[in-house]
Amino acid sequence: MVLALAVVSLLAGAQPCAPPHVSVSLGPYVGEATEQHTLALRLVNRGDRACILDGYPRLVLSDACGAIRFRITHRGDQMISARRPKPVRVDPGRDAFVVLNKNACVGKSARAATTLELGTSAGSVSFRFPKRMAFPWRVPTSCADAGDPGSTIAVSPFVPTLRAALNG
Repeated sequence: MVLALAVVSLLAGAQPCAPPHVSVSLGPYVGEATEQHTLALRLVNRGDRACILDGYPRLVLSDACGAIRFRITHRGDQMISARRPKPVRVDPGRDAFVVLNKNACVGKSARAATTLELGTSAGSVSFRFPKRMAFPWRVPTSCADAGDPGSTIAVSPFVPTLRAALNG
């Protein structure tokens, strides 16, 4: 009962985070386990009121030819925690995170994402991958063989800290 009241007071008066008050950018580099490609994304509340991110983001990765098909999982993996989502209150000027992880393609890579659309319960925000970025393998690439283990992306829920998204 006390925990439920604490969650209610944390969320009181806050609406779902909605564009254009939320921006997305590259988060810090994450040192990966073998054959892993991890991408941390930072979501910043640019509004003047606290807002809530809850659950898992909807994710669309695209290139010049359109959406790229990936299998998306929310079960965690070697890098991503399998923790269940909890509402995250994001105060003005503060941030939250989402982390994506995939294996390297065993065979050939086919298409590299140039944009990412990240959906929240109140809309979606877009992010364009820089043409030159540190650790370019963080850009998700599809595998030529759809059955390749690198065709699956593990996605964390919205979390208040980068550490909360990771195993370990």
